[in-house]
Amino acid sequence: MPIVSREKQRVCFFITILLSLGASALIATAIGTENWISASPVRIVENDNDTKKEGNVSLGLFRGAGELNREPLEAKRINLYITCKTWCMYSTAEDSKEREDELQDAMNEMTSSDKSPQDLGLFKRAYFVCVMLFGVGAIIWGMVAAVFGLINVVTKPIETVNGPLGLFIWNGLGLLFTLIMMLVYVGLYTAYLSVRFLPPSEDGYQSQDTTLLSWSFYLTVVSAACFLLNIGFVFLSGIDFQPCFKKKEDISGGNPDMILY
Repeated sequence: MPIVSREKQRVCFFITILLSLGASALIATAIGTENWISASPVRIVENDNDTKKEGNVSLGLFRGAGELNREPLEAKRINLYITCKTWCMYSTAEDSKEREDELQDAMNEMTSSDKSPQDLGLFKRAYFVCVMLFGVGAIIWGMVAAVFGLINVVTKPIETVNGPLGLFIWNGLGLLFTLIMMLVYVGLYTAYLSVRFLPPSEDGYQSQDTTLLSWSFYLTVVSAACFLLNIGFVFLSGIDFQPCFKKKEDISGGNPDMILY
């Protein structure tokens, strides 16, 4: 690898700090916003040649909001809130107790009938838990990468884990966690939410074939790109990594007075 001046190395490391912070901020923003899915739920109007009337709903990880068309009446405004037990669903009930009751009723109906979870707007809790765990993990790794990027800007660590190889590790973990978060959500979307995310209380509407992944989800894609760019900038810094298995006395050149940090 060609030798790169210390100033150029610092520039590369400083850029990784900005990208790491940006990646963490993007994931945090995605988690807190309500636009992972956009949909136009439709209802079939009887005695009107099966005319489809569209609504407009956006859905996040924790809640969603939108309008359902009720022509000739005024559009119905709804708020969706996630509620979980062994299964999860998005409920339109404002009261938490009512949401829990609606979830329990849907679970009971699934058990006692031939309806699938998708027919009732249910999905497995494991999907939601994994998305949250890996999302938070990616945020943490992004912050760790930023801290170690700062260490490499202001100092020149000798130990591998504190130096550029550490930046590879932290950004690699951030990228891995972000990709897993994305893949799990795509699995949730494909298997359940794209079929139906509305609760049984809105069974007059169907959302299948009207849903699309929206900009909150794509923020995680940009975040993954930030972590990937970081790995590239660390590589471009031109630093030769000390082997992890190299003894400290070898690194110090046999000088017992040299301090490793």
